[in-house]
Amino acid sequence: MVLVSTDKAVMFGLNSDPSTNASYTSLDYAFYLAADGWVYIYENGILKSKLSTYKVGDKFKIENDGIHIIYYVNDTVLRTMTRSSFSNLHLDSSFYTTGASLTAVSF
Repeated sequence: MVLVSTDKAVMFGLNSDPSTNASYTSLDYAFYLAADGWVYIYENGILKSKLSTYKVGDKFKIENDGIHIIYYVNDTVLRTMTRSSFSNLHLDSSFYTTGASLTAVSF
């Protein structure tokens, strides 16, 4: 995913039950790109890490290698954690600010 704006709040990531609701609290593994320009990592609705500021054009990736969840920004690993459950994961998101968008999304 490539960021196109730094003034809108959006969360995206991987989720075992993407149709549960539209809230960030149900995202299993997610980046939160805040309107204040900071990047956060949330897991199961809980803040795990405040990383750094971000800019338009930054690339964000969450990888599931089958055992680990690996968070990348611009191809740099920022967090790796071991999965406790091995259910299937799906792309999911939660858009907070009107007009927020993601581009170059692949799965």
